[in-house]
Amino acid sequence: MPVPRRLIIGILAAAAVVALAVLVVLWRGRDNDRRIEAELSEAVDALRPFPRRIDEATEILEARAEGRRMIYVYRVTRDAPLDIEQQGLRLRRIVCGSEAMRRSIGQGVTFIYEYRGPGDAQPVLGRVEVGACE
Repeated sequence: MPVPRRLIIGILAAAAVVALAVLVVLWRGRDNDRRIEAELSEAVDALRPFPRRIDEATEILEARAEGRRMIYVYRVTRDAPLDIEQQGLRLRRIVCGSEAMRRSIGQGVTFIYEYRGPGDAQPVLGRVEVGACE
């Protein structure tokens, strides 16, 4: 039994509506991605100029936004050992205690803190990633 022409047209029209809805959702998602990435880039600009002393033991060398990752690079200016585990706990408290940063994490942003030793070409002493708050 042949399928009525009206039924075929109705099915095609319904499929077109669904496809259009999917495209709208995807484009809104892309706009949101662009907005988040622009906000992260603005945050980097607000931190300039680099390097800049943060406290008696650290200076920020660089900050950069890579997609939904906000990366901070610090230099430890003392020869004292860095307890990266304790630093990670402190950073998680700070990040998760900030409403703006928590909201960013809720939108998929990860904050990355990288620590280097004294001197210009020092290896990474430790790295802390905060991408979730419990």
